[in-house]
Amino acid sequence: MKSINCIICPKSCQIQVRGSIKSAKKLEVSGHECSKGKKYAISEICDPRRIFTSTIAVSNGEIKLVPVRTSEPIRKGEWKNGRDIIKGLSIAAPVGFGEVLMKDFTEKGVKLIAAREVRAF
Repeated sequence: MKSINCIICPKSCQIQVRGSIKSAKKLEVSGHECSKGKKYAISEICDPRRIFTSTIAVSNGEIKLVPVRTSEPIRKGEWKNGRDIIKGLSIAAPVGFGEVLMKDFTEKGVKLIAAREVRAF
């Protein structure tokens, strides 16, 4: 059995999940007060995802690094791949807040976006 605190709404239900993670259909979920909590718990057990955050080097900018994030959550298993992708990247200032720096970052449709404006000097 695995216990999860639901983060979907302020109720923060304590959800218990029993069964094999190999098949979402065979999981027994209890402790949720809404269908969103059940869906969240199954997703968290079978395919956990998070917003990826990091920094990228900036040339000719007022700061040396710009914080970046993905436009949507990616599989936790893809984080190493994401770090490898941005490892050697460098972008030139200016950089706009929300500017798309890369399309299809680790998965099709996931964008890597700037989380801060960086002016050129």
